[in-house]
Amino acid sequence: RGAKIEAEGAADAPIVFTPDNDTGVRGQWGGLIINGKSHLNKSGGVAQGEGNTGEYGGGESPDLEDNSGTLKYVRVEYAGRLLTTEDELNGIALQAVGSGTTIDYVQVHMNKDDGIEWFGGTVNVKHILVTGIADDSFDWTAGWTGKGQFMIAQQYADDGDRMIEADNSGSNNDALPRSNPTLSNLTLVGQGADGAGDTGILLREGTGVSISNSIVYNASGACLDIDQAATYANAYADGAFTGNLAIANSYVFGCSESFKSDEDSTAVDVAFTISDWYGQAEWANTEADPGLSLEAANEATPDFAPAADAAVLSGAVVPADDFFEDVDFVGAVGADDWTANWTRGR
Repeated sequence: RGAKIEAEGAADAPIVFTPDNDTGVRGQWGGLIINGKSHLNKSGGVAQGEGNTGEYGGGESPDLEDNSGTLKYVRVEYAGRLLTTEDELNGIALQAVGSGTTIDYVQVHMNKDDGIEWFGGTVNVKHILVTGIADDSFDWTAGWTGKGQFMIAQQYADDGDRMIEADNSGSNNDALPRSNPTLSNLTLVGQGADGAGDTGILLREGTGVSISNSIVYNASGACLDIDQAATYANAYADGAFTGNLAIANSYVFGCSESFKSDEDSTAVDVAFTISDWYGQAEWANTEADPGLSLEAANEATPDFAPAADAAVLSGAVVPADDFFEDVDFVGAVGADDWTANWTRGR
């Protein structure tokens, strides 16, 4: 805590964290861990990182605007050492990192555990690509309340779990501050029935979230799932949806099923299903083909741009916040491909 990393590459010269012996195998080194002094919903506001990677969190007086430096035009490859079944290292672990930190144009490639995991904090991210992750592509827990825009997860056929696994706290589902990021313009691409992945987005353990202008496509499991009573209660109270758990202006398509069929809808006073929640008229969601190219799932040379006549090239409603770029397209990529040149495929 208190240190800064200043890793700023360029589109034609990204900074690459990779093993000396690039054999294309996941889990060759630990990954990149950044410890900050922002908030955390663990006891005392401080915790020890997995793999004994140091203390993080600002305690009783967190610095929400803490600055841990810059990651820009950066790739992290073949990391994710599994120390034990409960002690695992991610491609990038953002541990109570504050909003003064800049994370923009970052790829995590072929990680053994999660691609990027947020442990609390207030850090914001933009232009993020995670590819070939063996566990969850994006994962948050412990009170992350940051923002993200233009985020892609592409699973590979040989391994993977969820594209988003979203938690508040496993030990206390209602711990505060509650995880509640605001995310816009996501594209989550699975490998379909033949892939090793699972759910597109799993919201559980009391998390909140606002997701807009996003695509969940071709997940091997369900596109969307909600687990635990506290998550349902956060989404629905006093006979109405609260908006504390929300997806708007988004598409789900091509998954094994759009919505997990075993949802625990008895967890709230008035039962609702995930399809009820997703299908609210004012949220303007749809279950329809977003018009992505078949090459969106290509592991070697992916193309995440939609077809020229795709409906997702218009109609976005971006959150009213200066962090978010005011774009018209749904999904992470519009007519211009920001992943070109500096990222890599399998």
